[in-house]
Formats: sequence, C-alpha cells, structure tokens
Amino acid sequence: MSTRRQQYEEWLAEQEREETAKRARWEAAMGQARSRAVDDYRNMTFANALDAWGAASEIREFCAALDQAAAGCQEPVEAERLRPWIEWDTRSPTAWTQSAVHPASPMRASTKIQPQTTCALTSGTGVPTAPKRS
Repeated sequence: MSTRRQQYEEWLAEQEREETAKRARWEAAMGQARSRAVDDYRNMTFANALDAWGAASEIREFCAALDQAAAGCQEPVEAERLRPWIEWDTRSPTAWTQSAVHPASPMRASTKIQPQTTCALTSGTGVPTAPKRS
C-alpha cells in the first residue's frame, strides 16, 4: 500500500472515531435534556395541580362564607342575591379550577378569607364584593 493511501485511510479512521465520539456526546446530552424536560414537566404539572387545589379550597371557603352571610341576612332579597354566587361553586368546578392556575388569577393568593356575617358582602347590586383577607 502506498504511503499516501495509508495516510488517507488513517485520516478516514480518525474522522470516523471523532464522529463516533461526537455522536456519543450528543446522544448523552439528549438523554440528559430529555430527562430534565420530563422532570420539569412533571414539576410544573404538580405545581399547577397544587395551585388549582388550593384555589378550589379558597373558592369553597368563600362560597361557605357567602352561604353563611345569606343565612344571616335579615332581608330575604339580599340573601337571594347571594344564591347564584353560592351555586356557581358547585356548577363550574372545571372552569374555576382552570382559571385558578393562571398566574394572573386573583385566586392564587394564599391568604385566608374572613367570613362576614352581614349582608355587607354585596355591593347593593347582588354582586358579592371582595372578601376581607387576613
């Protein structure tokens, strides 16, 4: 075999080794990236579910406070104005749970709702006003 031909074959073998090593590094990096992506997705999904669960609990507390306020109202008309809001809690769990995980959602607040025992929960329009938070 000629020296030139031997040099060429050695160069080809070296290129193949480098390509094999490069591919192995790429495959290892992709495996690590895939693993991190799966972990990140699971963490995000868990955090969103936890936020939704917390928001759902706060909504139930708020509706219980509305129910309590309606029960304590001296005027039946005011009490009846609260009923649709109280019933909304049981009619739309999917809708409020999905909105609860949105970062801008006011339901993401982790503070407790302080129930009011008078009809002052409404603004006179039949729409509940914001609950006091502690």
